[in-house]
Amino acid sequence: RLRREVEAHVFTSGALTLSVTISMGVASWTPKMEAPEDLVAAADAALYESKRSGRNRVLLNRKACET
Repeated sequence: RLRREVEAHVFTSGALTLSVTISMGVASWTPKMEAPEDLVAAADAALYESKRSGRNRVLLNRKACET
């Protein structure tokens, strides 16, 4: 929902108008993760995959979320 809201919003500053999109990566904590950095790394991997696959997407790191 956040991605769609950002995409639909027109950002303006004076005469300048900008269209903005965002990509996000999502992961869930699993018992295999040993530190908070593991969760951040999993979400970061999903973020870069969303950018590689066309941008303006939200991707879940399914591999990291498997138990």
